[in-house]
Amino acid sequence: MTQEKVQEEADRLSRMLARNLRAFTLNNQSRVRELKRYGTYGLRTVFQKVPFLLQVNLPDLPGYVEADHVPVGIHGFARTEFVKPAIESFVGSRMVFDKAIAVQRPVVDSLLLMGSTGSVGHTATSDLDYWVCVDQANFTEESWETFGRKLDLISLWALEAHHTDVHFYRVELSDLASNRLKAHGAETEGEVAPLILKEELYRTLLHVAGRVPLWWTVPPGIGLDQYRKILGFLERAVQEGRMTERFIDLGFPLPPKPQEYLAAALWLSQKSEADPFKGVLKIVVIQEQVESRLSKPLLCDQVKEAVLSAREEDLPVDPYVMTIQRVRDYSRGQFHHRALDLLRMSIFFKIRGAFYASRSAPDSPKARFIQDLIQDWGWDEAQVEHLKNYASWPERDKLALGQELKTLLFTLYSHIAQKLMDEYPDEVSALDQNLAGLKAWILSRYSDHQAKVEDLPSTQHRDILPKTFSLIYNLGRWELYSGWVEAWQVGTDQTQGRMIYECSRAARVGAWLVHNRLWNASIKLRLRPRPGPVSLETMVGLLERLASFFPPREVEASKREGGRQAGRKGPRVLVVNLEEAWHERRIESVDLIYRAPWGEMRHTSLMLTQYEDEIGKYLAMAELVLESGEVSVEDVHLFVPEGLFGQKIKRNMRAVFTQVSSGQRRGLLEPGRQEGKTWLDTD
Repeated sequence: MTQEKVQEEADRLSRMLARNLRAFTLNNQSRVRELKRYGTYGLRTVFQKVPFLLQVNLPDLPGYVEADHVPVGIHGFARTEFVKPAIESFVGSRMVFDKAIAVQRPVVDSLLLMGSTGSVGHTATSDLDYWVCVDQANFTEESWETFGRKLDLISLWALEAHHTDVHFYRVELSDLASNRLKAHGAETEGEVAPLILKEELYRTLLHVAGRVPLWWTVPPGIGLDQYRKILGFLERAVQEGRMTERFIDLGFPLPPKPQEYLAAALWLSQKSEADPFKGVLKIVVIQEQVESRLSKPLLCDQVKEAVLSAREEDLPVDPYVMTIQRVRDYSRGQFHHRALDLLRMSIFFKIRGAFYASRSAPDSPKARFIQDLIQDWGWDEAQVEHLKNYASWPERDKLALGQELKTLLFTLYSHIAQKLMDEYPDEVSALDQNLAGLKAWILSRYSDHQAKVEDLPSTQHRDILPKTFSLIYNLGRWELYSGWVEAWQVGTDQTQGRMIYECSRAARVGAWLVHNRLWNASIKLRLRPRPGPVSLETMVGLLERLASFFPPREVEASKREGGRQAGRKGPRVLVVNLEEAWHERRIESVDLIYRAPWGEMRHTSLMLTQYEDEIGKYLAMAELVLESGEVSVEDVHLFVPEGLFGQKIKRNMRAVFTQVSSGQRRGLLEPGRQEGKTWLDTD
């Protein structure tokens, strides 16, 4: 090709990229305005300041790290809209400011926001998920760690000073371009479903600063080969000085394989614990693709085509609107009546916000879109008002809806998994073995058996439940209520909808509170039991012991590791005579509480009145413990209410378990299997 032809091609490509870049930029600016419209004051403040905090490392500013050669700088920061507010808030002269932002080799090639930011899906509780795109070759091991500390400090400042959750995902450009996504400091689904994550990134990204993703400026509908040809031409043009280094390659969004859809469905089943409304919406997107035998166009392609062809007065093109419209159209012919209701409620709450209504004027795009959906679904005014008052619903109603959503999520996941197994058995069965642990954790979360202590439907409910509880013994059942409730109020209008949990054993209530992280030092508990030893002091003592043995970090570690703790032993807590009369001389009941390898909390109880001799009771208790899994005697901890015979029970149990552990009674344990001391603690 002659030099003249090369220049003609460069000019043509430059015009095309410039035209598409302008469309992308206009839409991006419109979405930034929507971010400022819907965001809280704290979120807007953080959004304005984060780029500047990444550009500099100054002692008086958040994110300062005291170290030599702290990595800073965003490509092209001086040309962004963030310079002006930084100047206005900067303490010092313009000369000092200009010197501070002058970075010879900026380490951040592109700073992007991913998710609902700047869309109708942005609510009062939305966070900021930044993708920090870097070339890790520009870092040493030490500077990489220093950069991570800087990001952590900025996140801490955002949370403490502005009550805004900020997450930074450091993304290595070569990994992203080749679809090898790793999590640096925070988990994403990129390790199990990189192409699905890339599709979502391209569809929802908001460009904050730095170089612009090339894919967004190339023509819609082109394939991988054409994309690579344009990329190669640009790289040569930049090297020869004919074009500026304005674009960045984040890779091409290829159609995901069947195994990725299964992995993404698994991952969503876990992450939906935090926000089931969003989880339902996202898993239906996956189901639509699976039902179409993976033939539907990628949503990111549709959003891009809409953006690049839109008139300026029609901006912004909202990726959440387009996603919801596609889900709405698909679900009409696929979902039965109640499932369709749950999906529509999920969409409504995801846009408007479940507990805190998002900021939106009556004429805003969000308000207009919600009204269009309400009319399309045929909801009457009373139904809409009922949903708007979700935060004021009785606790039981909120928990019941959460349970329905949890069941729907598992039903959708099961349908997706079965469909993929039927149609792509070879591809799906070839999934990495690491997913076996994640699958086991999911099945454990959604399982339902007698010993399993029930989960809250989602972690959202933990945040909205009150900090005071009343525990009341009523007609053979223990009932847990929100707020202060007297025994005489049970069954009246004053307690309607306030009961949040009930079971037959007080120990199980304690296990439920601890497992669902509802118990901590700030919680106030009122107890109205039947006459007996279950005093407030005893119950609080049990809760404190359970909280010390079963910290929440163990469950989170099990999730992160995909259940790889399966073989690990854990503590067993035996609660003796918790509900017996204070003067009882014999052991009458025992409750066993322990955590299974996949994060389940389990509780079983045993009434011991059927045994005539005390030794038989102790041996039955030993069998109960050993049936819970491989466990050493040192892992068994005893809780006995304070009383005249508590010490006697402890001494007897110590003696019996010592014999059992050495194999002298019933052969329950093989001789010589245990090491060290074999008595129970006396807590």
